[in-house]
Amino acid sequence: MVSHPGAHQAIGDGADAIDIHGRGCPVDGCPQKYSPGFGYFTFARNDDYWVVTNSSSLRITRSSTQVICGKHKDVMFIESFDGDTDLANFRCPQNGCQQSMKILTAGPPTFWLGSGYFENP
Repeated sequence: MVSHPGAHQAIGDGADAIDIHGRGCPVDGCPQKYSPGFGYFTFARNDDYWVVTNSSSLRITRSSTQVICGKHKDVMFIESFDGDTDLANFRCPQNGCQQSMKILTAGPPTFWLGSGYFENP
């Protein structure tokens, strides 16, 4: 994921807004986006109501595997990937946080909670 300076974008409104900060996959044609508060997701226009409203809606699909930092409660990003073992190394997006977790990418879709998630602050 790469961040584009000044490319701030929010999807939605109110408390349910997704702030994507312009982070996207640098590979041509890759639809993946990332937000520390929402994790990995894709979005696309939906023409399901076009006939009635003459406008499209937005379809957001959240990745089925999310890894959450136990200390900061933010969704971790994929720092590295090992193609031989199919392990992805997820890391906390907060500066100075060393929390990371290795997850098998071929595993079941799930939320992984980092160490300390249920501890009191």
